[in-house]
This record gives sequence, structure tokens and C-alpha cells, in this order.
Amino acid sequence: MDAFLSILHVDPNQLSSFLDDSDVAFKMINATLRDPARDSATFRRKIDGLFRQIHSIKGEAAAIGLGSMESRSHALESDLAALRERTDLTGDDFLPLLTKFDDLVSHSQSVRDMVTKLASFRESFGAAKGAAPGAGARASSGGTGDSTTRAPKLTDDAAAAEATLQRSAREGFVASAQQLADRIAQEQGKKVVVTCRGHDQVPEAYRRPVKDVLIQLIRNAVVHGIETPGERQSQGKSSEGHIRINFEMTDGGRAFRMQCEDDGRGLTPDKLRKTAVAKGIISQSDATALSDQEAMMLVFRSGFSTAKDVTKDAGRGVGMDVIAEIAARLGGRISLNSEIGKNMKLSLSFPAEQKAAGTVAA
Repeated sequence: MDAFLSILHVDPNQLSSFLDDSDVAFKMINATLRDPARDSATFRRKIDGLFRQIHSIKGEAAAIGLGSMESRSHALESDLAALRERTDLTGDDFLPLLTKFDDLVSHSQSVRDMVTKLASFRESFGAAKGAAPGAGARASSGGTGDSTTRAPKLTDDAAAAEATLQRSAREGFVASAQQLADRIAQEQGKKVVVTCRGHDQVPEAYRRPVKDVLIQLIRNAVVHGIETPGERQSQGKSSEGHIRINFEMTDGGRAFRMQCEDDGRGLTPDKLRKTAVAKGIISQSDATALSDQEAMMLVFRSGFSTAKDVTKDAGRGVGMDVIAEIAARLGGRISLNSEIGKNMKLSLSFPAEQKAAGTVAA
């Protein structure tokens, strides 16, 4: 029943994509959980890796409105957060995570099974509704009996179906971005408009990493960047915040870039320095030595967050870390610019699609 109720309002194409991506993440999480570790540094890397994978699953679940998966992922994150606070870790400390991880996987499989059953029911219902006496006989011997004349029609239908699926995926990509922004904004008492341009330019090899990056950027922008309507109006801004996302091929089609800009409060280097010192990420002397540009890059450090409280959307210090990990894994470059009180703009450039595809496969 939980699985059935959770999928009633979710777009089928978005749900299918989410389940496929989650299966890939589950394999990586399982491998990380079972990977032996013997020293503190290895344990920390293990926790960071698990955090990134679980956070990505939670983010996409939130983006498509699959609350049952989002809540389970958040609970697993809470256990990881407790481990991260400990100074002495052993392999046995990770064993309790297996129970919640198995529950997450089992629920995902229940959702997939329910989707399969509903699809089968729909097909059977459609076939029964459209069937007529003698239809089967006409289908087997219909027309001239020349199968070659029907083959092009099947090919055309398949091509049309594929084009429709790709168009739905692109439209769902934009829709899920706005849905996520709306949900977080409502909880934060804010108003946000998301504008996407060039989303049809995203190469298939970049689909999943771009989606992960986009989710984290929207979360970060709505929670940390965009002000409340009252704050914005007092500063002469419109009551609703704006997040503008642009995708484009560069270097003659040999590279790919995505940019995300919000018109919120921007980054304050001094606040970032103080937060990093307070969380023990860097020392006071190191913080003082940082330039403003270097201080802004602190947001990509694991465990860094300026949020006062932990919620489903902030406080873990994982979201921007996910972006940094994706950029490093794909050989990408991050550029970050901000004006205090005006905006924050992040640009992420990837190498050629062929390299990206090979890196992901590895």
C-alpha cells in the first residue's frame, strides 16, 4: 500500500528514470558498505561516499515527489551523520546501516514491482477494450499478407515512441526542477521561479550527473540564497526569487557547460570563513589567509553548511560536496562567482561527451 500510494502522483517517465538511477546508486552503496576499512581516514572517506550517494537519491526522490523514498533516505542520512560525529569507528559501527539500507532497497523494488503490475494491467485493459470478434484472425492474415509492407510502419512507430520518450524526459527534467523548488520554497515561506534554457542540449552521457548537480543547486539556492518575499521587497527586489539554469555545448560541440544563477543574497566570504573554523574544517590561521574567492570555494568542502538546523533540504553539508565529487569524477571544472546581496552564479564545464561516457562506465 505504501508503494502504491507513493507513486500515484508521480510522472511515469520521471519515476522510471529515478528507479534506474537508484539501482546504480544502490550497487555503489552496497560496495562501499562492504568495503573493508581499518584506519580513521578510510572510515571518513567511506562515510563521505555513502553520504553523497544517499543524498543524491534523496534529492531526486524529492524532485519527483516520491516522499516515501525521500524519508527513508533522510533517516539513513541521520545515521550517517551520527557516525560522522564519532572519533573512533570500527567496521561494526556500519552494520546497523545495513538494515535501513535494505529497507530502502526493498521499498524501491516494491515501487518498481507496483509500476510493472500497473503497466501490465493497463496494457491488458487496453487490449481487451480494443479487441473485437475476429480481430485476431484479421491481424494474423490481414492485408495482402506481405510482412515487408508492415515493417516500415513498425520502425516508424518505434522511432516516434522513442522521440516521444526523449521529449517527455526533457520536459520532465524541467518540470521536476520547478516542482522541487516549489516544494522547498513553500516550506521556507518563499517564492521561486525556475527558468531552464538549453535542457535539450544535455548529452545522454551527462543526464544523471547533470540531474544530480541540478537538484543540489536548486536546493542550495532556495534554502541559502533566495530571501523571503519581505526581505526581497525591502531590498528593492521582486517578491519571488529567480533561478536561471542554462545548458550549452561549447568548443564546437566537443564540450558541455551548465550554469546556474540565482538572484538571492549571494555568498559572504567572512561568514564562510567563520563557519568553516567553527565546524573544524580549517584553522583560524588558514581561514585568515584565504582570499575571498578561496573562501567561497569552502562551500564544496564535505560537512560544510551554514544552515543552523538540519532539515530534509539543508544542514548535512553534503549537497555542494556532491557537485565537487561529480566534477572531479568527470574531469570537470567549477567556477563560482557571487555579489553580496545580489546573486550567486556557478558554472560547471565538462570535457567531451566521449570522455564522460567512458568515465561513467568505469
